Amino acid sequence: MIKLIIKNHEIPINLLSLIGMRMRNDHPRIRQEALNYYSGYKGELSLDYYLKFINDQSNLILHDLRLPYIKSYYQIDTLMMIQTFFLILEVKNHANFIRFDHKNGVMYQGDKKYEDPVGQAQAQVHQLKSSLHKLGIRDMPVKFLVVFTNPKAILSEEKDERVIYSHQLLQKFEELSNENQTSFIQMPQLNAIANQLITQNKPLQSDMFKQLGILPQNLKLGVICPSCQHLHMIRKHGHWFCPKCQIKSHTAHLRSLFEYQLLFNSQITNRQFRKLCNIESIKTASRLLMSSGLPHIGEHRHRIYHLNYNLQQDGRYLLDYFDKLNFRE
Repeated sequence: MIKLIIKNHEIPINLLSLIGMRMRNDHPRIRQEALNYYSGYKGELSLDYYLKFINDQSNLILHDLRLPYIKSYYQIDTLMMIQTFFLILEVKNHANFIRFDHKNGVMYQGDKKYEDPVGQAQAQVHQLKSSLHKLGIRDMPVKFLVVFTNPKAILSEEKDERVIYSHQLLQKFEELSNENQTSFIQMPQLNAIANQLITQNKPLQSDMFKQLGILPQNLKLGVICPSCQHLHMIRKHGHWFCPKCQIKSHTAHLRSLFEYQLLFNSQITNRQFRKLCNIESIKTASRLLMSSGLPHIGEHRHRIYHLNYNLQQDGRYLLDYFDKLNFRE
């Protein structure tokens, strides 16, 4: 008996953007929003521990889907695809006492008010059914569970029965399996549908400057030390030198280029690169850009370099940065 994860968790691009901003500006709004995103991301990862106890030979798992719907998109934290039913898991990592007003579509955490996750999940069911209908799947039952992963969460007794703690996932899954035993799809078609959903997936990338009301020019520029995260390193004798921890690096500017693409633009000029890295020499900047292997167009001062990093794969180091920042604080 096996289950197959055919789409792993994605690092949210917005989280990477917020960490990149946080390293260059310690504004409280940036810090809090980064912590919120990070908490949600860690909550989704923590659910994997409980998912591994679910054994079903026809169980495909897709994490972090963002699919088109009319003129917008909808998001699913985790989708479990079984031959007899599909199960949407809406993951929440809130702590402390949580109460629900399902009638009015509200969830309360202390004096904080949020949209009721049951309503969110019900909307996802409707949207997913629409997506499946377009793929030729019309009768597949689509269920949902709202799963609270934070061990410090205390859920009020007056709640929808589909709102659960993460340790209850196996029990609820078995109940749903017993209630839904008619097979609606064969494994080859199930795999084909999963791959089509993955093809439609488009990760969210928001304008975090606009969302938080922070101006791009309020970020400090410079090359950040890959060892101690000090801003900024100094260009000296053909390498980058950190005045705080004394390390030397020949490639520290590459991460600055990645962060430039993440936060500002996927194109950069020599002049913009010099400003970004605090380099005075045009020749030094040109040599570093050319040695980076970036595709470019134009000649001399009109040359434009194209940044083509894979934001989610190449940005994993930012999570380590963020862990170190939080540890120091």
